[in-house]
Amino acid sequence: MTWNYSPEIISALFLLVILIYSIRYRVVPNRRNRLFVSMVSIVFFLLILSVATVMLSTHPHLVSDPFNVFIHTIFFITYPVVPVIFFYYICAVIFENNDRLITKIIFFGYIPKLIYDLIVLLNPFNHFMFVISKATGYVANSGEVLIFGIAILYMLMIIVISIRYRKILSPQLATVITSYIIVYLVFLGIQYLFPRQVLSGTASVLFILILYLYIQNIEMRTDRLTNLFDRAAGEQQLKLLDKHHNPTQLALVSLSDFRTVNGLYGQAFGDAILRLISDYLVNFIDRGSVFRYSGDTFLLILKEDHESALLKLKEIRDRFKKSFTVGETTTTIRAKFIFAQYPEHIKSSENALAILEYLTAKVKQDPKESFIRSSSRSLDEMKRRSQVIEIIKRAVEQDLFSIAIQPIYSITKGTYTKAEALLRLSDQQLGIISPSEFIPLAEETGLIILIGKLVTKKTAKFIKECNDQGIFLDSISVNYSVHHMSYIHLIEDIKNVIDETKIFPSQLKIEITESIFISDYSQIISNIDGLNKIGVGIHLDDFGTGFSNLASVVKLPLELVKFDRTLILESFGNHKSMAMVEGLIHTFKQSGFPTLAEGVETEMQETMVQEMGFEYIQGYHKSRPLSPRDFMDFIQKNTKK
Repeated sequence: MTWNYSPEIISALFLLVILIYSIRYRVVPNRRNRLFVSMVSIVFFLLILSVATVMLSTHPHLVSDPFNVFIHTIFFITYPVVPVIFFYYICAVIFENNDRLITKIIFFGYIPKLIYDLIVLLNPFNHFMFVISKATGYVANSGEVLIFGIAILYMLMIIVISIRYRKILSPQLATVITSYIIVYLVFLGIQYLFPRQVLSGTASVLFILILYLYIQNIEMRTDRLTNLFDRAAGEQQLKLLDKHHNPTQLALVSLSDFRTVNGLYGQAFGDAILRLISDYLVNFIDRGSVFRYSGDTFLLILKEDHESALLKLKEIRDRFKKSFTVGETTTTIRAKFIFAQYPEHIKSSENALAILEYLTAKVKQDPKESFIRSSSRSLDEMKRRSQVIEIIKRAVEQDLFSIAIQPIYSITKGTYTKAEALLRLSDQQLGIISPSEFIPLAEETGLIILIGKLVTKKTAKFIKECNDQGIFLDSISVNYSVHHMSYIHLIEDIKNVIDETKIFPSQLKIEITESIFISDYSQIISNIDGLNKIGVGIHLDDFGTGFSNLASVVKLPLELVKFDRTLILESFGNHKSMAMVEGLIHTFKQSGFPTLAEGVETEMQETMVQEMGFEYIQGYHKSRPLSPRDFMDFIQKNTKK
């Protein structure tokens, strides 16, 4: 008898391509993907054996009888391995987070195959399955059917377990299972009807191809631009931490102001820079450890000791101190580096990304800081951050914010003529929450605009209440951030508040800092002009700590400049600093801007700021921030009759 084994040779070539790609571009190395690579390797080996056994069956004289029997025995043992491994693959998907159960399944699930292997190994002595020799060639006996029977048994096991746990399986994997059963039964039928066609390995190759496409689409998640694994693949890799508990170092490399690069040089240049950085990280670490976490952030999962990982991260930081060149354009890219240790500071994969994101937000709060490490307190800090965010959301929904009013003393008039409204937030469990803590979180969560509307309305209502009580202040100011000043509906919102409360527009002032001008300058200037047109003046807060120079400040339509406390304190006892501050005060007066000294806490400081030429004083020496009711009492007691 002659056999046609050309389909096996063609299938082997297809499988070789899949094998190369599955190793070269390996998927996330979890248990089920390692099983897939093992399956591909075994099927490739099976195809070689299939061709070898056919050749030796038709030409038994080419080798000795014992060697021929040995080759056929190995083939019979190998043939059912694919459904066995696929059974384990399905179990690995279903019981991914239960290592103990997986171990039991591996042990008990192999028993049918073990019994089958023993029968095959006994065949050279009892010829239960086949006989092969130079004299007879290959002769099948009644037991040969077991080679198909054992495969069908594992297929039935796959069907049973898939039905039992169908809610866990994805629709795609259910399709793969159905396809495997159909493909196997069809090829079994063809093999039965046309025994001279050798298709034992071809059926397995078609199934491998189906499974490979499934893994490509579902699990081999690669970012197209950088060719790195994407965020989903990184999250899947992090889930493995809980299983192995091996010390692992996690890092985020977050590019700073990357939008600026795209704006200056164009999207194509920005994409090229991202590819350049990706190639550098892959070459420096390795592809399986680098993930594109977001548009301008890379996740590094380093399975090495703490010191080695820190050394690598330091070298990456040093590389970012140098320029990057694409074509004829060279630029520097600033980055923030976040470093966390598992399991020292991260106890589970569930909070790994949460802690990394928390640390990212923390390091971004300080423009001068570029590196932050996790600590034993990181988890507690992250939990508090989550709590505060929930408190902010609840406070916005239920109007739980309050305002405190700090009086401002006019040196020239000898009385209190202005005030500043300060936002306050407290919680029964956490107590008083500082604005320095909840304001950045409000900005991060996008709630800052709503909060700005609330505090503006509360302040305007308080101004109206003061007016009704016969307490007429020049103004009360409200602090606005860059988010508020960039808001396109800002003027409309403030006009609505003024119209609703019936206050004079000049009684409401907006405090801004110099730092807002590093953002959307044109929109901010437009809003400042709009506020001035409706009669709402602008105060410049914390002068001396921002980014604008004096020439830029004096061009702004301001009504008051508030000098930061640190600038004033540094001038005490320092003649050069004092002369500089006095010169600034003189310049502002010449430009028509009154000046205010912040943070005045002692009588001596008050005397010195008066001598320096300030016109207003704000600080604990005059008064702490007061509740609205206490403020009204304070003003009535300290107003000159």
